[in-house]
Amino acid sequence: MKKFHSRLIAIALILSCSTLAGAEEPGALKIGWIGAMTGPVAKYGAYQAALLAQDDINAAGGIKGRKLELVFEDGKCDPKTAVNAAMKLINVDKVHFIIGGHCTPESLPISSLAERNKTIMLAAITSSPKLSEAGDYIFRVTAVSTQGVDLQVPYAAQQLKLKRLAIISEETDYARPLAEHFQETFPATGGEVVAAESYTPGESDFRAILTKIKSKNPDAIYLGVQAPDRAVLILQQMRDLGIHVKIFGNEITGNAFQASGDKKDLFEGLIFPEPQIDWNAPATHDFVERFKKRFNVDSLPYGFWSAEAYDAVMLMAKVIGECGDDVEKVKACLYATKGYPGISGSVGIDTKGDGIRTYLLKIVENGQIKPL
Repeated sequence: MKKFHSRLIAIALILSCSTLAGAEEPGALKIGWIGAMTGPVAKYGAYQAALLAQDDINAAGGIKGRKLELVFEDGKCDPKTAVNAAMKLINVDKVHFIIGGHCTPESLPISSLAERNKTIMLAAITSSPKLSEAGDYIFRVTAVSTQGVDLQVPYAAQQLKLKRLAIISEETDYARPLAEHFQETFPATGGEVVAAESYTPGESDFRAILTKIKSKNPDAIYLGVQAPDRAVLILQQMRDLGIHVKIFGNEITGNAFQASGDKKDLFEGLIFPEPQIDWNAPATHDFVERFKKRFNVDSLPYGFWSAEAYDAVMLMAKVIGECGDDVEKVKACLYATKGYPGISGSVGIDTKGDGIRTYLLKIVENGQIKPL
């Protein structure tokens, strides 16, 4: 309890939240929030992390004495739903700041709306390279995830000496570009992509494409998913079909391990990239324990990404607390963000509005995720 009180004091100092005694309390500061509150991607825990951040900020006095009120909209990780949510936030709720989306299929379509209306958008859990050119008002705390592929490809070729690779990817704006980047760069190592198959969101029977891939006799399969439960389904059907090869995955494939329940053994040996995070850091450990207690769960639902969703709210609050709520000033301060000490690790923002992170390769080994 003492540690938690100390953390609230620290948050209060960072956000400059103190008010004069007896002063009339100003109105709440409304900030829009778009993310999956229902559907398969709700497993990310982004909504719960944002709730916890809102509680922490308000317990510490708010933002310059103003209570933070997140206006939550369920984007469902669906483009049309996310666009409708953004239109409501901008045109009805009249917000000037939106935190989200919290997956690429949300973030890409709402970015054009935010840019056109000069609404600051700070996305999380959004790593597609396509967002880099979305505009001057578009930011994210996530790094471009092709950095992770650029670690996987040389490891596969140089360390594991793999020569024949097959690719399976979900047809979304997040999963597809990463699979394409793997497909484009692997042959330069002397390897061959023997099959590249994709599936539409919502599919559940992958036996046809897996049988086709099996006939190509690959050394390894790259599995790029958007919905975590699809990783479990594909890996289970691979086992049923007797496909036993090295598996590489995108970040979501890797972190699907956390939410796979009694299916964790399916992920054994999986290699995936993830931004660096120190789970033993006091503030990070404290956040995880409070999240588990508040939402009655055994672990952080989606590891690094749940923590990043918390950091997006905290960073937006910090910037508004220090720079005021003028859109142009907030924009300039977001561009100037370097080395923000987030729960998910150090956060910076580059000249394109992309998050600055350090990627590492990780492996599922003996039922645990470990650095490779």
